[in-house]
Amino acid sequence: MLRIIGSCLLDFIPTIPLLVIGWLAFPLDNLFAYHPFFVSIAMLGLMPYGVRILDRHVCWLPVRSRTQMIKWHWIVQCIASVLLILGGVAIYVNKSRSGRSHFATWHGLCGLLTVVYVVMQLLAGFALHWRIWPIRLLTYNQASLYHVYSGLGVLILSTLTKLLGLQSIWVANKLRGLLPQGYEYVVIVLSVMVCCSILRIAFQIRRFDFRRLFSGTRK
Repeated sequence: MLRIIGSCLLDFIPTIPLLVIGWLAFPLDNLFAYHPFFVSIAMLGLMPYGVRILDRHVCWLPVRSRTQMIKWHWIVQCIASVLLILGGVAIYVNKSRSGRSHFATWHGLCGLLTVVYVVMQLLAGFALHWRIWPIRLLTYNQASLYHVYSGLGVLILSTLTKLLGLQSIWVANKLRGLLPQGYEYVVIVLSVMVCCSILRIAFQIRRFDFRRLFSGTRK
């Protein structure tokens, strides 16, 4: 029972920063507000849960076949990728209109790398799903597992981007307006919650067999 409770907490705790950032972004009365809103839904909501769908041991999801898991995985990740790109476009256009330089902070650079990484991972997922993997040096089995571990890299990079985003002036000003004193502690708590999704995905991926990476057997 404790294991089930702990698993559910690790799954749902990252939803709290998503709700907080979404609340801070409302009423979406300017272009910039769409950036944290869309990006948070993608990074803190859809992307982690899109990976969790593939885990048969998730107690809060109904029993489903492998085909159903893979189908919902790529659907959710496609939606997440679209929202992530929209969030990136929103901040890019907003900075262009205000005459500010692009990718001038670590948050901006990590965000750019995250978008590029996500697009590459998405294309690799399409190639694997429709069996059009072009690299002959890898078997389909090996390529699939590299896709899994590369996905963990995407989540780690996106988590780093969100952690840097929580240190932004926008978040500080929003929280300072609500909590003139002690808002820094809220940022720390939110940062810890953001990291919970990576911890849960790491536990999930840990069950995969690394030896299959070097297997020459095709599925």
